[in-house]
Amino acid sequence: MRKVKYLIIHHGEWKDTPEFQTNEVKKDQMQRGYSDIAYDFVIENFAGQYFAIVGRPLTQVGGHCKGWNQVSIGICFLGNFNQAPPPIAMLRYGIEYLIIPLIQIFSIPIKNILGHGEVRDTDCPGKFFNMNQFRSMIQDNR
Repeated sequence: MRKVKYLIIHHGEWKDTPEFQTNEVKKDQMQRGYSDIAYDFVIENFAGQYFAIVGRPLTQVGGHCKGWNQVSIGICFLGNFNQAPPPIAMLRYGIEYLIIPLIQIFSIPIKNILGHGEVRDTDCPGKFFNMNQFRSMIQDNR
């Protein structure tokens, strides 16, 4: 397995609806030339519950952040966080069921949990996704 040192947080600017959306994200990205969905995981709301969906298996390198894919896991929180903040319940779910296990498995320090826009010139994971607050939430839940 590859040496993972970072988690890169993204938002999917697809509208999060009560219907399952991860397959739509994959379809859209493949139409744009990706070989598969770009993210390793997608957190989405389906029928009122949050789920962590495997995008690409961890044995494959993702396509979520140019220059960082070999050493990172890409996690997409589905929703447009340039329009509104992510739901706290979504963040808590992602932290408890995905982020905490990943940082334990790969010994990733919290300072290495980065928003896409912290490593590339992009507004991802959205202007209303506060990465410092998110890292504090993770620290509080360790």
